[in-house]
Amino acid sequence: MENAAAAFASLDVALAAIDRTDFAEQVFSGDLRTVHPAISDLAQLEEIAGPRARRFAEEAAETGPVIYGSLPTQLIHGDFSFGNVLVRAGRVRGVLDFEYAGWNVRALEIGGMLRNVIAKGNRDRLWRPVLRGYLTTLPLDPAELAALPALVVLQSAIILVWWAGRVVDGHSRPQGLAEGVDRALAIRDWVASNSVELVAEALRVSS
Repeated sequence: MENAAAAFASLDVALAAIDRTDFAEQVFSGDLRTVHPAISDLAQLEEIAGPRARRFAEEAAETGPVIYGSLPTQLIHGDFSFGNVLVRAGRVRGVLDFEYAGWNVRALEIGGMLRNVIAKGNRDRLWRPVLRGYLTTLPLDPAELAALPALVVLQSAIILVWWAGRVVDGHSRPQGLAEGVDRALAIRDWVASNSVELVAEALRVSS
């Protein structure tokens, strides 16, 4: 886990050197209404996934303008998952799936990584290695570290809205979306209970 996080940090160091691209840039401004073309109003989530989904997304959306108006941006990978990291003999051999690479808040990379591991049953064994691997390779500034809890929740909302849009388009099952709502709320609750420890550990690793 630590090696995978370090690999993503190394990738972000390399991506930071790119200041222009020859393909259409994917630029996300933090507005959840732009995550999927089928979702132009977060009120749609109530009909698609129930009132809990709408409330969660609307609460997370309130942090978007602050985060995207204050934190550094760059080109990032934007889609960490276990299946996107190739490992052999304890070494990371490759990072896959650049479909969602684009210009974004730099710290959303590690926010998404944390969101992914916090969703697991063995989260307490995983989130600290993520911080160590990423932040010892690419230290972030204190403002970015303080925003990590909000970034984890925002990334959960981004994924929830994306899957809701896929349900509208007929590409995903509503049952899977219901499970996604439960997962997002569980992540939010974990973050609410552990945000102080999370930020403190991030500051310690970065110091």
